[in-house]
Amino acid sequence: MIMKRSAVIFKKCLVVAVLFALLIGGGYFYYYRTYYEWALEFGLIEPTKQPSPITQNASFEDRLIAHGAGKVRWQTKTDSKEAFLNAIAEGFRFIEIDLRKTLDGHYFAAHRYDEFEEITGRTGMGLIPPTAKDVRSRKILNQYTPLFLTDIAVILKEHPDVFLVTDKARDFDLLLKEFPFPDRMIVEVSSLGQYYAALRAGIRYPALNKLNSESVDRFGVNMLVINPGILKIHEKKISQYIKNGVCVLVASYPSSQDIPKKHRLLPNMLFYVDRW
Repeated sequence: MIMKRSAVIFKKCLVVAVLFALLIGGGYFYYYRTYYEWALEFGLIEPTKQPSPITQNASFEDRLIAHGAGKVRWQTKTDSKEAFLNAIAEGFRFIEIDLRKTLDGHYFAAHRYDEFEEITGRTGMGLIPPTAKDVRSRKILNQYTPLFLTDIAVILKEHPDVFLVTDKARDFDLLLKEFPFPDRMIVEVSSLGQYYAALRAGIRYPALNKLNSESVDRFGVNMLVINPGILKIHEKKISQYIKNGVCVLVASYPSSQDIPKKHRLLPNMLFYVDRW
């Protein structure tokens, strides 16, 4: 009797373990869009090389990206409406915002859920996303306004020369629904599968957030995001990529004055900065 009961418990635990593995595996499979990588590897889809969002003769100033919406007063990386508007006023052509999804399915500007909780005076750990109504009711650092992707669309409709750069958003259909300007949005992605999923969804400028030679050489990846340390170590290789037309985004620097002069002269390279 005891052995029979133990066998039943074991089977139930096994079913739970299998379901959990399928859930985690399926989430990984979907998140990284692994099936696109397989399709590329087996020749089911052709590599596509997208254009660069900047011209070869773009000035250094026009290649700066306001990181986390730049600064407002003395504060940086607030991802707030006031910072976004200030970045436009300061002359930034590219403004970077991290996006997270509300519980009811809308993108809003936040680096992490727990960080948003902290800077808006809440004590939660950010395990459950806030609703859109809840986000609207808050203030960042007791004074700044949270920003939704739909708000950014309204603002940039009046500023046709300004691009949005975004990270952490993987629902590409929702991105395009709430920001219907695919030719004015750079979307950071973390895998080759996400890169091609974004292209197929209609995102014109996905940027792979890693230095992956195979992705560039075999699969036509034309935009990369790297950090200054990687640029220093692989400067020769990255310079060759730039000569071949690859657009490279470097994240990030405290200010534009901290960018080495020799790198400022490289065409087709953009730089994230916390302040001008």
